[in-house]
Amino acid sequence: MTLSELPIRLLSKGRRCGNQHCKHALDWTQMLRPDRGIEFQGQWLCSEDCFSSVMEDAISTIPEPVPGPVSSRGMPLGLVLLSRGYLTHTQLNQALQYQQSRRPAKRIGDVLKELGVANDRQITRALAERSGCPVFTLQPSESSSCGECLPLHFLEVYRMLPVHFSPGTRTLFLGFTERVSYALLYAVEQMLGIHAEPCLIESSLYERQYEIARNRSSNAQIVIETAITISEAVRLVLNYARQLQTASVRVASCGEYLWLRLTPTGFDIVIRFPQRQFDTHTPVI
Repeated sequence: MTLSELPIRLLSKGRRCGNQHCKHALDWTQMLRPDRGIEFQGQWLCSEDCFSSVMEDAISTIPEPVPGPVSSRGMPLGLVLLSRGYLTHTQLNQALQYQQSRRPAKRIGDVLKELGVANDRQITRALAERSGCPVFTLQPSESSSCGECLPLHFLEVYRMLPVHFSPGTRTLFLGFTERVSYALLYAVEQMLGIHAEPCLIESSLYERQYEIARNRSSNAQIVIETAITISEAVRLVLNYARQLQTASVRVASCGEYLWLRLTPTGFDIVIRFPQRQFDTHTPVI
């Protein structure tokens, strides 16, 4: 065996850089110090250069989420409430007229609550019947312990809460108040390596639990809403990875957002890319 072959032989017994175009393949200092590298999506990368290159390629080619079911549009909410006996024909017609003339931007469920002809629980159950999703309930004295497993920003944007985790099946139930985001469900599965299921929760439950989650939040996240390029996003992530002595980075697409999690700190970076308009929502109101 020649000296030129030695680094490759030694490297084959250790960790190989996940960058196919790695310029450090024969660099002894990189090869003999694998602890200096960082993992991205489960691949070990030997240097910041390799990390930046692989991450930029990955973000540029992240596939679109699988579309969710569309059957939940179904019967209009007002007719479901009417069929359940929660409304009369007169009340429904008055609500529709009020919505058209004074609250065109509001959903019919919010209009009905504003007029006092339907309550939160009735609307949630009607939505559950129409969408085929179960209703999840918590007593006022109870609280969900799952709120910190997702970025607080997603709880606000999607009006959603992680409400229950089943260890046996590794299933996390996400409770939505307005519409189910299948892009978010897919992102949670990719990021956390678990199964995510949607359910519906009452708006009052969401508001109460969101405040609890917000007060408990350790603020271990940063949200970038201003327009940045993918290259700028990579430099931003790399800078935080240095500061936090990050061992691993994972990324998942969630509609127009990219969600990155740095471990072992669990620090979340949420970056909005308006041009990535491939979120899939199923309206429920």
